[in-house]
Amino acid sequence: MVPTENDDRERPLRQEVGHRELYLTRPYLRGPDVLAVQRRLKELGFDPYGLDGIFGPMTEQAVMAFQRSRGMTPDGVVRERTYRALGFSPVRPTPPAPGGPWGRPGDVSILIDTAARRLHVFSGRRRIRVWPCAVGKPSTPTPVGRWEIVTKVVDPDWKVLGTRWMGLDIPTGNYGIHGTNNPASIGHAVSNGCVRLHNRHVEELFDWVVIGTPVRIVRGGTPDGGPGDGGSGGAGERPVLSRGSRGPWVTELQTRLRTLGLYRGALDGIFGPLTEEAVREFQRSQGLVVDGIVGPATWSALDRV
Repeated sequence: MVPTENDDRERPLRQEVGHRELYLTRPYLRGPDVLAVQRRLKELGFDPYGLDGIFGPMTEQAVMAFQRSRGMTPDGVVRERTYRALGFSPVRPTPPAPGGPWGRPGDVSILIDTAARRLHVFSGRRRIRVWPCAVGKPSTPTPVGRWEIVTKVVDPDWKVLGTRWMGLDIPTGNYGIHGTNNPASIGHAVSNGCVRLHNRHVEELFDWVVIGTPVRIVRGGTPDGGPGDGGSGGAGERPVLSRGSRGPWVTELQTRLRTLGLYRGALDGIFGPLTEEAVREFQRSQGLVVDGIVGPATWSALDRV
């Protein structure tokens, strides 16, 4: 994909990385941590033949060559030992002044309501921040589900991402929470699926999340008790899906069914027989009519689990 002014998923980033495990898989892992590793490998003389933020076969070969040169098992997987050998260290949050509302760094969770376009921050069960945000437009919706922060980047290269990036472990693309160079977009559904905050808000949040901070994204029905308490609603916004349907809503459905362990096919946005069987299995488990059609009742049940 050629990046455009609103393309906030595909652009490589730079600087500090969280220590996500990197390895060759399909679809390829991508993100700012991959780019940082590629740059460091090239600096050390192990050229991955492309600084694109995508962990492909050439990057794996470069990792293996580096590991071999350091007397490590050349498995091509970037774990903590390889990160340390490359010279990376974990991101360290910088606490605000004592007496603030956050508790200790890492003691927070995030809830994003895409219908209300609000990001909620919780310390335990106490809501301590609510900020307006921009979310994905209808053709590229922000994926609903339970995710985690897997990367943190200060001052990303691409200016549209503002001053901070926090990547999420969403398997269908390079999604994250970030700042913006277009404050007027906040509060609107305009992105390619990422969540945008004002820079002053994303900087405050960045200092208090850690790798592994839970993030729940819902569409309507924001719960009061934090990301773990469920929440439903907004199902009426979503289309009825059945065999033959295609598009980003099918990809979102497949992603959520895969998270539940019910779907093992490709995240290709095509509602085929494997997707239908997973839907039927989910409907059966929830006591719904087992027809393989995803309407309001099935969407609402998916929101509750």
